[in-house]
Amino acid sequence: MTHRNTGIIMLLVICSASVSRPGAGLAVPGFGRTAADCARCHDPAPHLTRAGIAYLERGDRSTPWHEPTGRERLTFSAAAQLGLVANVRTSSATNWPAAARVTENAMSATLRAEARRCFATHGTLEIGATLDRPNDAPVLHLAALRWDQRPGLDGYTARLGIFACEAPFLSVRRRLTLRQYASPVGLEARGMELSWRRTDGWIASGLIESRRSDSGDGMGDRVFEHLQDSYLAIERDAGPVHCFTRILFDRQDSTLPTLTWMQHLQAMGTAQFDLGRVQVVPAYVFDRFDDRPAAGIHDRHQYYLLEATLPPGAAGRWFATARAEHEYRTRTAASREEDHQSTTIDVGRALGDRTAVALEWSQQINNVHLRASNTIE
Repeated sequence: MTHRNTGIIMLLVICSASVSRPGAGLAVPGFGRTAADCARCHDPAPHLTRAGIAYLERGDRSTPWHEPTGRERLTFSAAAQLGLVANVRTSSATNWPAAARVTENAMSATLRAEARRCFATHGTLEIGATLDRPNDAPVLHLAALRWDQRPGLDGYTARLGIFACEAPFLSVRRRLTLRQYASPVGLEARGMELSWRRTDGWIASGLIESRRSDSGDGMGDRVFEHLQDSYLAIERDAGPVHCFTRILFDRQDSTLPTLTWMQHLQAMGTAQFDLGRVQVVPAYVFDRFDDRPAAGIHDRHQYYLLEATLPPGAAGRWFATARAEHEYRTRTAASREEDHQSTTIDVGRALGDRTAVALEWSQQINNVHLRASNTIE
């Protein structure tokens, strides 16, 4: 295994614009009819503050300043991210930028819309869809019925449908960069979840649809519509530290009855540290695949992530995000060893409550073959 350290290159190359309408800017989900300003919950949008996280997790009814200004309980928002993409490739990780050449120019666009409808005293219906270019295929990422025993207070919460189980401060849909996370920080759940909420966090257990594949690659290639997978997630907010941990027991196609319930085991741990003006998020994800019937396939994936964010409140309207990720996969009888690194740097400026412009550079390195790919967006 070869490890190369790449944290030295910071080049000012990329351009992405984020525009939203209507209502509360890039807030996802959107609360355009609430009495609060966007900055109370976002730093910047769509990233959530502590107040935004608490509000979202307590059934959208935790504080009077977030109640709709009228009697309507329907909230809606649409957010768009537009970017110009230039992929720059080199034959070796060591000859950038001297031997770099542009291999692709394209435009990227992501449109995300979410709506929520509160009804009765305890219920909330949540619906959301995402459209990505160049995929051009809308994906339903949220379609769930939520029932809170005591909205805004400690108590039980039940969810049924399609939803995400992830750290609220390390969210796939609320990331500040155009570059996707290499680490599997999110878990798309299709099934049911029961959680117990407290002022300082929550604990949740879910039973979701089973996704089966023959190896660590292509998870979800074969989807069995049965509620067979289970997970346990715990979140704790303790002053300057916000912690989240999750363990997933994923059924696979084992010929051994003793392995079917946990043939794919995924464990994740992450925390957010508020260090004065900077927020730092380390994360670690471990994937273990014990696939059968082929003997000798014991696949291990390890993901390391370190992300630092400078909110706009610390530097006027400017904000910045820097992220480093490392992925390592063991060699098995059916696959080769893999070792990848990814670095992303994003610097932006808020133009108002609803619009921001950012420059982003990212680099991906294959440490086994010593090849690099740089992306300007």
